[in-house]
Amino acid sequence: MSQNYQQSIQSAPAQNAQENTQDMIAGLKQLKELVDEGILTEEEFSAKKKQVLGL
Repeated sequence: MSQNYQQSIQSAPAQNAQENTQDMIAGLKQLKELVDEGILTEEEFSAKKKQVLGL
């Protein structure tokens, strides 16, 4: 196997984890906006945040 191929395989999980984290943050920000607009309650936000974070 070429060295570049091996490096791309090894860096893929780290890149995916970073993308997933960014997606989670963006989703939580959107949910917080819904709370700020009065569409969601704090309780609903907290429940969804736990679900998103896997807690």
